[in-house]
Amino acid sequence: MDRRESPRFSRNNYRHFRLFLRLGFALPLFTVVLLLVGRHRPVVAQADPGLLDSPQYADLLALASEQNTIRVIVQLDTNFTPIGELSSLAEFVQKWQISSVQSAVSRQLDSTNATVIRTFATVPYMVVEVDATGLATLATTPGVIALAEDRLEYPTELHELASSVPKIQGNLAWNANYSGAGQAVAIIDTGVETTHDAFDNGNRVVAEACFSTTYAPNNTLSVCPGGVSSSTATGAGVDCTDAVLALGYSGATSDCSHGTHVAGIVAGDDGSSNIGVAPGADLIAIQAGSLITSSSRVSFYQSDIIYALEYVLALHNSGNYTIAAVNMSLGGSTEYSTHCDSDARKTAIDNLRSVGIATIIASGNNGYTSGIAAPACISSAISVGATSDANDQIVDFSNVGSILDLLAPGLYIDAAVPGNTTGQKSGTSMAAPHVAGAWALIRQAVPSASVDEILTALQSTGTLIDDNTRVNVTSYGDTGSGVQDIPRINIFSAIQAIPTPTPTATATATALATATPTATATPTETPTSTPVPTATATEV
Repeated sequence: MDRRESPRFSRNNYRHFRLFLRLGFALPLFTVVLLLVGRHRPVVAQADPGLLDSPQYADLLALASEQNTIRVIVQLDTNFTPIGELSSLAEFVQKWQISSVQSAVSRQLDSTNATVIRTFATVPYMVVEVDATGLATLATTPGVIALAEDRLEYPTELHELASSVPKIQGNLAWNANYSGAGQAVAIIDTGVETTHDAFDNGNRVVAEACFSTTYAPNNTLSVCPGGVSSSTATGAGVDCTDAVLALGYSGATSDCSHGTHVAGIVAGDDGSSNIGVAPGADLIAIQAGSLITSSSRVSFYQSDIIYALEYVLALHNSGNYTIAAVNMSLGGSTEYSTHCDSDARKTAIDNLRSVGIATIIASGNNGYTSGIAAPACISSAISVGATSDANDQIVDFSNVGSILDLLAPGLYIDAAVPGNTTGQKSGTSMAAPHVAGAWALIRQAVPSASVDEILTALQSTGTLIDDNTRVNVTSYGDTGSGVQDIPRINIFSAIQAIPTPTPTATATATALATATPTATATPTETPTSTPVPTATATEV
């Protein structure tokens, strides 16, 4: 009797036997996960009464009383490690811990004047809308360790690519056949005109998303397609021009051109002289702006930025994208002379850096000589100030301080703008994408290079600029910060400075001389020539 006819090996019994084997392997693993989760079960801390006495709480309370409600970013009391430093199992446990504390805090707020607006999957924060009474409850809720306003921030923009790219040795990298091919750069900004000739009519925009907020107390409206708060559909990352026009705010269209211009500096190529730093790189277009109706401006909620950074991480984790860098040409108006690592965006930036993705941020256009703006002041970000490529001097609007990482051209940069044309813009917004494009070129040349290695190479090979006398193009004046030896990037020199990994020798298949031959083998804004930074980096 063959096996098919034997009761012992009947089809149903055989299926049951296979299921038994699978469960035999799966159940121990499931038990291990349960034990780890139980061992690392988050203990929701007691409320911190000190929050009620903090200056931050007093400021938030005054704002809540004035506006009736405010949006607050809530930091939660749970351990956090950048996910690139965790095993898959430890990452799962950490995400579960974050979700558990979010749920515990949410339950505490169920009967209060507080509404949970957003939670995040990979960082220990959540966004809550509260009035003055709800704020007091939130500040005394177990598991809450810090509160900050969900602030709005603006594009940091205020020469031509044909001169700025050679200034930073982009042409030398091209001559060595490095164009950024195989690398992607995410542009978190006001969206990108994806059909622009500079982006091959959309063929080089490989992913899109939109994160935008409607919130009456701040007079903001979402400019995502259809007015939704988030979308990752095709067309979600388009520039916000049509959206603000449809809402009746034509004055905001200049802000909506910002993201296209930034993307053009990173990777544009329209076949003319306006070729971006990495013309072979792909782009990820993320529209993260919201329309402020009271001022006809487009600005960015910090919470939308965190969502955008989490989206980039999700793309990386999908395995379908090789992302070299994120560009964020935006920021606030507060001057930071030291790192601002209490900023809620740091954990999301840490996650990206831990998996090899640099977050490159403009230093701001306030003319500060002792510090830079947030979020560029975050220690794990790469901060960039602006120079004139004509004389290699820092431009007077550029924020500079001892914590500034790099310099790049940012004056009179001619690049893509909506309408399938080009326009000039000035600002640290224009300097940052020069560095983001450089990152794509270097990662193509040395794919294994870490964020630390690339930053060190750019700093050690850069042309050192002393911030003594500045190029005076605005009302800030020509007096510099006195900070010495700030590196203006030289891309090809940086490529040459990074050690190329030595190939590992592998054995080839060898036929054995035996009776039976066997083969074996061992293994910021209106396009204008006016240099004034009309879209300054300010917070409201």
